[in-house]
Amino acid sequence: MTMKGRIWLKKYKRQVSRWIINFCLLMTAFGGFLRDGFGADAAAQHVMARININRWPYNGRFLAYWMNDLLDRAGVNAVFHYRVFYLIFMVNCTLSLCILQEMLERVFWFERKERVGASGALSVREIQQGKVQEESEWSRKWVIRQLLLYVLSGLFYINGLFTENFMFPECFLSFSLAYLLCSLAAYLLAVRERNIVGFFLLLAASMLYQAPVAAVPIFIIAYRIMQERGEITKKTLRLSIIWVIAALFLAGGTTTVGGMMAAAKGELVKGVNPTGFGQVIASTGRNLLSFGVSGFHLMPPLCFPLLAWLLTIAILFDRWRKGKVKGKVFVLLLLSEAAFVLLAFTLSIAVYRPNRYAEVTPRLMYGMYAAQTLFMLMTAMFAGERGRRYLAYFSLLYLCIQIVACNTIMMNHYISNEEDLQVAREAYAQIQYYEQTTGKEIKHIAWCTDTNCENKYPNVYYQYGQINERVLSQTAYCMLVMATDNQRFTDEALVPMKAEIYDQYFKGKNWDVFLPQEQMIFQGDTLYWCIY
Repeated sequence: MTMKGRIWLKKYKRQVSRWIINFCLLMTAFGGFLRDGFGADAAAQHVMARININRWPYNGRFLAYWMNDLLDRAGVNAVFHYRVFYLIFMVNCTLSLCILQEMLERVFWFERKERVGASGALSVREIQQGKVQEESEWSRKWVIRQLLLYVLSGLFYINGLFTENFMFPECFLSFSLAYLLCSLAAYLLAVRERNIVGFFLLLAASMLYQAPVAAVPIFIIAYRIMQERGEITKKTLRLSIIWVIAALFLAGGTTTVGGMMAAAKGELVKGVNPTGFGQVIASTGRNLLSFGVSGFHLMPPLCFPLLAWLLTIAILFDRWRKGKVKGKVFVLLLLSEAAFVLLAFTLSIAVYRPNRYAEVTPRLMYGMYAAQTLFMLMTAMFAGERGRRYLAYFSLLYLCIQIVACNTIMMNHYISNEEDLQVAREAYAQIQYYEQTTGKEIKHIAWCTDTNCENKYPNVYYQYGQINERVLSQTAYCMLVMATDNQRFTDEALVPMKAEIYDQYFKGKNWDVFLPQEQMIFQGDTLYWCIY
């Protein structure tokens, strides 16, 4: 085999090994989600696919709409074929992670100290001993280096925030392609400087799903700082500004266009709460605290995200105090992390229309862990052997805690799903009893919620945003159809709740358990159902 062939084979084996390692890590964290599951949107698409799909252009997800429209016309419901799209999601996310690691490894270097004597020369014996010792050090350094690279980059995806993606099986194809295109764009923009191709990849990703677009400027800026070894040049500053603006334009612009289309057609877009600038700042502060303590309530409250920041800053400070890191580099890395966190919040808000502000949605905060782990990677460049070991061991523990948290979220998800289905089955049993005793057939269903309808079940502890939310309180009709195995009711059976029925039976009521005799009112061929 030629030298070129051997180099290609070695590189091929390395890439395959990297893909296998990443795939195994992702499956360890998220493999439990291979079982059928659903969130509110998935339940809706399971029952009324077109209604759900037709909403996507109004969120700016034009390519996602086009792909799902083709699937629907071909008779393929993404929720029914959950496992196929789950595997596509995992494969694409693994490829995305491999691309990011390939990018970061190009600049993830360690310093090397030359061994010289007083005369500037070494004896043959000293050279031989030095080579043996340096090989041993290289081997130890290589293990720590690989551990840091794989563990910290793995945290981009293996975290509680990322589990929200698994609440939307109907979106697996579009979400995973968005993550993959964003990673490829980050690589081309940072490493190859292919600005035009990178821009169009980001545009395509924005029309699939806007959230991962928000993290791309963070990767580009971190790559440039690591490439310049802790310096910031005019070129880096210029590129940073350009791609932050581009991400804001693409993430916010596609959503704005979708909102304008919705307004022109008289459609209502899924709402967000408008707030003032002061409220945005206060909300950001609360969210930072929540993230630091428990990763937005999706980890045990052990303050691991906060500890990650404190340990990294402590190592960096110690190196600066000992004169191993220049003061300029020390300040730059701290300012970079502050900018990364600010960007993660700002760009995630830009996914919605610019004149609105939404509560923090976990999957929109994908950039928070990228911001944190990139800061740790940049610090590792200057941390010295001991500091790198501390970072590697802490990062490994951090990843293990996240894997446990992801699996706990997964267990809670299926508990919540089963609770939803159980109540829907009991409601259907009441319908059957009414029909058998009266001889009348229920052809129409109207539903509403009581005055304080909880978003989660009492035995579901890891719930935030749309992670493990009660589906019954969001789409009761769809849950009833799913519980009857989609054989009984059609889309036309859903009718609005009558005001007089609501006022007479449900107004001001608040229940904590399912009480069909109070919450289900039968009149003729119509069921009026209030969800507790």
